[in-house]
This record gives sequence, C-alpha cells and structure tokens, in this order.
Amino acid sequence: MSPRRRAAMPDPGWAPPSRIDDSGLKVTVTDEGSTNSRIIDFTNLPGPEELRRQFAAALERKTGPTGTWKRIQTVSRLTESLPPFCVYLDERGDITSVEEITADVWNDFKLHLDTHPRPIGPRRKVSSPYAPATRRKILTSIAELLKAAEGLPEGTKRALRLRVVSEPRRIQKHHSDDDFKAIQKAAQEVIYAAATRIRANAALLERYGDSNLTEEEALKATALRAVMANGRLDPADLPLHHALGTVRRRARGQVYPLVSLARAALFPTVSEIIAGAVLLLCHEGYNRSVVDQLTVPDSAATTADEMDAYRTPTDKPRRGRSARHQTSILVDDGINSVGRAIRWITDATEPARQYLGSQGVPTDRLLVSWAADGEQPILGIPQHNSARYAAAKWWPKGVEGIANFAMLHRTHVTRIKRQPEHHSRGTFLKEYLLLDATAQTAALATAREGLEAALAPARKRLAIRVVRSDADVNAQSDTAVASCGDYDHNPRTGAKCSDSFLMCLRCANALAGPRHFPRIVCLHDAMENLRSAIDSKTWTENFAPYYLDVVAFLRDELTPAQIAEARVQVTDEDRRTIERLLWGEYNPT
Repeated sequence: MSPRRRAAMPDPGWAPPSRIDDSGLKVTVTDEGSTNSRIIDFTNLPGPEELRRQFAAALERKTGPTGTWKRIQTVSRLTESLPPFCVYLDERGDITSVEEITADVWNDFKLHLDTHPRPIGPRRKVSSPYAPATRRKILTSIAELLKAAEGLPEGTKRALRLRVVSEPRRIQKHHSDDDFKAIQKAAQEVIYAAATRIRANAALLERYGDSNLTEEEALKATALRAVMANGRLDPADLPLHHALGTVRRRARGQVYPLVSLARAALFPTVSEIIAGAVLLLCHEGYNRSVVDQLTVPDSAATTADEMDAYRTPTDKPRRGRSARHQTSILVDDGINSVGRAIRWITDATEPARQYLGSQGVPTDRLLVSWAADGEQPILGIPQHNSARYAAAKWWPKGVEGIANFAMLHRTHVTRIKRQPEHHSRGTFLKEYLLLDATAQTAALATAREGLEAALAPARKRLAIRVVRSDADVNAQSDTAVASCGDYDHNPRTGAKCSDSFLMCLRCANALAGPRHFPRIVCLHDAMENLRSAIDSKTWTENFAPYYLDVVAFLRDELTPAQIAEARVQVTDEDRRTIERLLWGEYNPT
C-alpha cells in the first residue's frame, strides 16, 4: 500500500478569483458542485451606490469557498428580502455605507416591517402587512448578509446575533393516504414512459451505421444522431422529423415540425423530471434540496444476486459539516421499488449527460431535463412556478398541492414513515407531528388511552367519601385537602394516623364537601406546575401516584363546571397551604 499523503494546500497568498464585475454591483453565484450559475444584480436597488457595492462584496464572501451559502436557491431568498431593506435605508436618507448601519438602525428596521405594509407590485394589487413567516425570512436573510459585510459596527453584530422570535407555527397541509398513492402512481407512470422511450432511442442511436438496420431504422438513427449532436432537429429537415414522427399536419395537407418533441426523443422534458423527483420523494421522503442535488448512483453489492442495488450519496448542509454527507443503498426488488425508480431516472437522463459532456460541461447530476424553449439542459429541479406548471400535465385530477415538495415531504414523514427521517427526533416532533392535524388527533387519542390506563389503578385506590353539604362535615377535623372522620384510627394501620395528607384521597376515614373542592383543585394545579419544574425521576417517585389520585377524583366526582367554579374560589390561604404540603412541611416527624 502506498503511503498516505496530505492534499496539496494553496499558497498562503492565494485568493479565489473575483466573481464581481467591473461595476462592483453584479455578483455571479454558482451552485456548489455544478455549473449552474446566476448573476445577482444590485444595480437597480435604491440607495447610495457605495452601500450597494458593499452589499455585493458581502454576498461574494457569503457565497465563496469559505462562505455558507452554497446554492442559488438560498441566494434567491436574498433577492426577495433585500429590496425592503434598501428602500427603508434610502427613505431614511442618512445611511451611505455599512459602517453607518448601527444597532439602532437595525432595530428600527425591524419595527418598520411591523408598521409598514408590503408595497404594491406586479403580482400584488393590494398593499398588505408582512406575514410573520415572511418577516422572519427577510430579517434572517439580511442579517446573514450583513454579518459578512466589512466595516459593520460591533454593536450591530451583537444585535444581529439576537434570535428572531418565531411566530407560532400553523397546522400544515398534508396529503391523504389515497392522494399520496395517486401522486406516486402517476409520477411512476410518467418517468417509466420517459425511460422506455429514451432507452429505446438511445439503443437505436448506438446502432447508427449498422448495415443490418432497415431503411426506416437507419433514417431514424440519423435523426437521433442529429438531435444528440445539436440538441435539436433542424425544422427544415422534414424527412428526419418524419422519421421521428415529430410533425403535425395542418389543414390542406400542410405539415410543420415539432422541434421540442424531436428533442424529447433523447432528452426528458421538465414535466418528466419533476415526475422522477416526486417519485423519489414518495419513496424516500427526501426534501426538495436533497433530491435537487442527487448525483448518478453507482452499483452496490447485495446479498441476493438477483437484485440490483444503487449507492446514492445525499447532501444536506443543514446537518452540519460532519453529518451533511450520507449514503443510501436503494435496492431494486421490483417495479414499485425505489431502486427501480432510480434505474428509470438514470436511463432517461443519461443521453442528456452525454450531450453536456460533448459540449465541455460534464455533470454527474441525476436530474437533467430540457425545457421546450431552452437553449441548454437544466440541472436539478426547475424553479417553483416552472415545476408547478410542468407537473400539472400529469398530476392526478382533484389532488391539491401540485409539485408542492414540502407537502409531499411532510406527508411521507408523518403518514408513511411515522418516525424521524434525515433529522432529529426533536425536529420530528416539533416541525412535523405537532403541525399535522391528523397526527395531533391520533397523538391525543393515544394520550387519552394512556391516561385512562394510568387512572385505572388510581380509581381503585380512591376511598374518600364525598358529601354534598358542608354541614355534614366537622370543620374542626379538616386536613390540608379534606376532613378526617377518625384521626385516631387509621384504616390501614389501626393506629393514630401518621400518613401524609396526600394520602387522604385513599383513606376511608376522609370526607370531602364543597368547601374542600377549591383546595383539591388548587392541589391539582400546583402539581401540574411542579411537574414542569422538577426532574422526571423525582416526579415519578414522589408525586406522580398522588397526582393521578387527584385527577381520578376530579374526573369521577366533579363536573367541568364544578371544577371551574372551585378554581375561581381558591384563596391565597389555600395556595399557601398546598405549597407547604408539597414542600413537605406537613409531613409527620
């Protein structure tokens, strides 16, 4: 084995090439691991030119080799968030550079978003306040950009580190089981048809020049060769269009070529690639960004020789540097398996990767499509509006959420997998289960069943007698929570009672009348608060059984209206008594 060597490090003075144009206002941003790029233009934003140049420089650092924004989609959020900030700074009239953006300016901008409605735009005919989620995205995106700006005051940096308070999350929409299956079935049919078509045409293309081809096959192979070489078929070459069947007849026998249909002989359409992405998500529960960045898998060994398997690397930067890259083994064990889906997508997109390689821009991205009016293939998943429009062509009728990858992802996690997937258990509970109305209902039902099971032993323990009039209970024999009918003869020991007052609900000598109900309700509420303030072990060992006694008593002996009335009647003296009881001040010495 050859000795291991460290990777070569760049010279100390090395700096990455600049991605800002000569004006200092345009930054070229590239997707990590691809050739996809976009120019972010600060030219038409309001405000001083020097300030806009500083924003552009900050964006270059934020998206550079040492930056944290690695994808165009992340930067796209900034293009939506920065204009309101620039408008605000321009209207102030006293901010000409980053150095003048103080903590007070930043805090004033946060208040500005709360008090000023969103401006009217081409898609927004009516001015309206910023939604809480939109406000949070604006502040978070701008704060990240400012942190990368040179010359920002230290006080502003501290203000930016303050967490933006999130509004309570709303219940999110999910697909029903039937709708989810319908979407998966429709997506499978689309990508299977694409793979079948392209695989057959690619096989014929490989036989170009074969003397055994029929005249019709040879002409079609020639047409396919032209498509592979140029990315399209010349509209004037009608014989080749006829060979591919990509002509449409008009009235009076006229025909005209369908250029986009000829291209689709070897390259999948956007609609078909969206179907492939949706199918993978339905199988594996990936979110949009992970599917977008998938690369061509390689073969993996399996224990069963008759099965194919594919090793698929996934990249999720949010997991952190040490855990962002993971590998999945996807087995092809039938037509409805994720391994078969991977094979279909790989076969359908292989000619597109070959074409890009011949053009000097090779790629290993799994998802590659070619839009009808596009000049080059598209890597990954197209932008949201394009994706929705393309998916509408095959999306099941009557099923909402067309190409809504977030909705599909949530449905897979909460309804299909029903356990943490590609994230922590805390995230699973907070961001998925608690935002799913169906899961909430099921969880509440489970909790009720668990509570009823826990209350069964408590109900058997209850021995206290309830009287409906305080006149039936001697006021001189009251304990902390009830009244004792025979303090000198404990039913359990026969001797003078030395039990904690928390045991009163279990004692046949105990009586409770209307004047005791407020104190028992107060005990319940105090124990509820105590449960959240102490560790689970202490609660379980010292308080949980008595808490269940109180819950069982209130459920069986009082109505909700009586409990509410008793809660209103609780006095400060009742609260002090219950506090002393829980602190053990009434325990026998």
